[in-house]
Amino acid sequence: MKQDQTHFKILLIFISAILFGLPFIFPENLCFLIFLFLIPIFYLQQANIFLKFSDGLLWGATTFAISTYGILWMAIERGESVLKWFVWPLLLLNLSIYSGLWFWATTLLCKRLNLSIVLLPITFFYFWWNDTGIFWVMGEMEGCCLLNPLLPLATFPSFLSTMTWFKFEGQLFCLIGWQFFIVNFLMDRKKINLLLALFFAAPFLIGFFIKQQQPKFFLNEEIFGYCLPSKKIHSPVAAAQEIALNLMDSVKQFPTAKVILMPESSFAFPLNQFEEYLQFWDEVALKGRRLILGSHRKEGANLYNCLFVLHQGRIINFYDKTHRFFLTERIPSYLNFMRNIFLKKKVIFNLSNQKKNNLCLNGQNFSCAICSDLFFKNSPCYQNCCSSGLPIIFLVNEDWFSCTYLHKACQLYANMKAMEFGVTIIFVGHRKFTIF
Repeated sequence: MKQDQTHFKILLIFISAILFGLPFIFPENLCFLIFLFLIPIFYLQQANIFLKFSDGLLWGATTFAISTYGILWMAIERGESVLKWFVWPLLLLNLSIYSGLWFWATTLLCKRLNLSIVLLPITFFYFWWNDTGIFWVMGEMEGCCLLNPLLPLATFPSFLSTMTWFKFEGQLFCLIGWQFFIVNFLMDRKKINLLLALFFAAPFLIGFFIKQQQPKFFLNEEIFGYCLPSKKIHSPVAAAQEIALNLMDSVKQFPTAKVILMPESSFAFPLNQFEEYLQFWDEVALKGRRLILGSHRKEGANLYNCLFVLHQGRIINFYDKTHRFFLTERIPSYLNFMRNIFLKKKVIFNLSNQKKNNLCLNGQNFSCAICSDLFFKNSPCYQNCCSSGLPIIFLVNEDWFSCTYLHKACQLYANMKAMEFGVTIIFVGHRKFTIF
C-alpha cells in the first residue's frame, strides 16, 4: 500500500512538473496549463501525502529541464571553454534546490500548524523568490524572470488585462489561490471553496468581459520604422556598409517613419569612435530621419553597452546600460574561474552610473532600456520605467538565446511588463519589431 502511494505521488509530481514546463515551450497552444499545474501538488498535501525535499528536487529537475533546455544549447554554441558543459546542470541544481525547500517547508508547516492554508503564502513566496532573488549567488538579488508563471499567459493579453491594477504580486497570488481553492472544493464539495476559487480566478476571466486598459499616452506608430542589425562583428567598415544597405531597405519599407529603430549591438563597435559613419548613413539613407540603435561607447578605458540617438550625422543623445547580465556581461570576483565560459574573448562592459533614461522624440517623451535593464528588478532603469509612466523603447539582442521559444519568451516578457506598467513598450529585437 505504501509503495503504491509512493508511485502515485511520483506520478502526480511528474504531471505537475510537465504542466508547468510545457507552456514555456509552446505558449500559443498550452499556456492554459499554467492554470492547472499546482493542482496535483495541492491535492497531495490535502490528502496528507506529504512531500519531501527530494520530491521537490525531482519536481524542479523535471520542470526546469523542460523549460530551460534552451540555455543548454546557448552554452554549447556560445561557450568558449570546457566549463560550458556545467552551466546547465548547475542552473538546474540551483533552481531545484529551492523547489526542494518549497516542498519541505509546506510539509513542515502543514504538520506543525495543522492548517493547509499555509500552502498559499509558502507557494506564493517560492514563485516570488524565483522571480526576484533566486540567482543571488551571482552577486546580485536577481531572479529568473523568463520562468515567471504568468509569462505564458501574455500570449493572450486578456488573461493579464488587470495586471496594471494587481501588479505581478497580486496576479501571481490569484493564480495560486484559484488552484488551491478548487482543490479544496473538489475534495470537500463546500460551496465556500468554489466561491473563493472563482474569486481568485476573476482577474483572469475579467479580461474577456472588459476592454484592456489603454496606455497612458497615445503613440503614433507610423513615425517608427525598423532596420535589421549588422551581423558583421569583425570589421567596423563591413558593419557600417551592411547597416547602410539595411537602412535603405528600411526607408523603403517604412516611408512615413521619422525614427528608425535598430536593436541592441546593431553595430558591435564603439560608435563614438567611428563618427564618420554617421554622416555616411544620413546621406545614403536617413536623409534627416532620426536613428536609434544599440552599439558600444568608449570613454577612456571604459566600455559601455549603449543606445545612441543620431540625427543629421551627429550623436544627439545616448543612454548607457545600467545592468549587466551575469556570466555574459559580468562575473563576481569569487566566481572568476567561470570567466572563460562566455568572456574569454570579450571585454567586460563597465557599469554606468547614468540615472536618467529618458528621450524626447517628435515632442513625445520616452523611457529607454537595453535588454537586462528591464529583465531584472534591481536595475535602476527598471525602477525608472516602472514609475515614470512613459512609453518604453526596449532594445534587445534575443539572438543570444539559441532556441526560438526563448526569443518568444523575451517578447512575452515585454508584453507582460507593458500590461503591468500600463504603458506602451516598443520591442526592438534582432528578429522582430513589435509595439505592445
